[in-house]
Amino acid sequence: MLAAFGQGARAKHGGLGSASQLPGQNTFGNYPVNALYGPHFINQDLSLAKVFSITEKLRFTRRTDALNAFNHTNLGLPNANVTDPFAGQTTSLASGYNMRRLQFSGQIGF
Repeated sequence: MLAAFGQGARAKHGGLGSASQLPGQNTFGNYPVNALYGPHFINQDLSLAKVFSITEKLRFTRRTDALNAFNHTNLGLPNANVTDPFAGQTTSLASGYNMRRLQFSGQIGF
């Protein structure tokens, strides 16, 4: 079986070299720790508010919140199981990812 990562030289018949194969049982591979990382998680929230003075003591606040305002798609981590045929592929969205949400609110202060 072949690993998804590595810089092994091509073998004589076009296969991957020994640096890209799975390590033997009960041994560690030689890929550095924390060398791989997933896609960036981008989430930009915006908020707009306006305060209206109705009288000296009475005011009204109008507020709009946009969560993930630019609706950026955040992908999940790639499949790290090198024995899986889908190794290295991203097949899901990031956990905690939400599409754009708008929230409108008003507040009366006195």
